[in-house]
Amino acid sequence: QDAAEIGSLLPPAEWQVARFDPAASIPVPDGIEVQLVSSAQAVILTDFDGRTLYAFDGDAKLDNQICSDHGCEIQWLPIGAPALAMDVGDFSVVTRVDGSRQWAYKRQPLYRYSGDLLPGDVHGQAVDQNWTVAVLMENFRPTQVAITTLEGYGDVVSVDGMTLYSGSAFQ
Repeated sequence: QDAAEIGSLLPPAEWQVARFDPAASIPVPDGIEVQLVSSAQAVILTDFDGRTLYAFDGDAKLDNQICSDHGCEIQWLPIGAPALAMDVGDFSVVTRVDGSRQWAYKRQPLYRYSGDLLPGDVHGQAVDQNWTVAVLMENFRPTQVAITTLEGYGDVVSVDGMTLYSGSAFQ
């Protein structure tokens, strides 16, 4: 193809790509970010290292007691709020039983899961029904499609429990 043919396929020079930046549309406190995480198939809250944040969907006054009884303080790491932190949009500061301060999103305390070793991991999403990924917006996914973790391979897409594979004509 010559340059004239290629140029006719491009949009006019003054056009710009429309981009959605979720982080620009929601006020977040320092240390918390908004990212699209493929493993979660959603736009979620992460910490400054890109590690997935989880919300505790239970009685916020009991979370410390539940952790003490079941040893989850080791599994679920509270997202601490500085002493001078103030509410920001849907984020608020809650005081834990031990007097420490913690960030909450829409009144649900936020945590990291100790089993998430890398940014983008969401291994805590199936640990317990009271713990959910802190999701702002989910991608559409048919009910029979799931993201699962295969040891040694990482996260994969499956349909009705069967792993999907893709190929390339160039391989």
